[in-house]
Amino acid sequence: MEEASISPANKSYLRLKFILSGIVASLIVTGVVIGVRQWLYVGINDGPTLIEAVRSGEVDVQGISGVEILKFDPGGGWPFSETEYNRKAKKSLEMDSIEELLRILKSDTTDGWKHRNHPVTYYYGILRISVNDGGHYYLFYDLSYCQGQHYVSLSANSCDSTNPNGATKYENILLAKFLKDSDP
Repeated sequence: MEEASISPANKSYLRLKFILSGIVASLIVTGVVIGVRQWLYVGINDGPTLIEAVRSGEVDVQGISGVEILKFDPGGGWPFSETEYNRKAKKSLEMDSIEELLRILKSDTTDGWKHRNHPVTYYYGILRISVNDGGHYYLFYDLSYCQGQHYVSLSANSCDSTNPNGATKYENILLAKFLKDSDP
């Protein structure tokens, strides 16, 4: 029985085809990775979070044009676009409430979330803080209770960032009473 032999020209052609297939596959994988990364981080801008801006004095009462509490239903998922945020039911805060909110955020917010066993979460919400230059910050929160204490877990975005996945985690105990009194 005769063995089939591959001519040198065919070997070169197959080698070139194999290399080109590898390059095309690499480009496709790279494109998918970049696309997924962009999709996950759409709506995330560089810059300080609202908490960092309040702490540094970059955002103060004079720099805020309004604050709204947006009603959030966790069963519907987090909003990711301005259109989704604009569809939420909202309540505007008065100027004296805005001053109190900023004071509480500046004085009592701690970095990160403290671990708690079996907390009870009463509700979730979103604060939209509009600044005078036309931008706004989103502050996602959940009001919870654990071991005799109410507290608020916060996720703060940078200015004009709409994606909650890019938010920085904070916690605030005094904010619980403010939200219980102000949240619709």
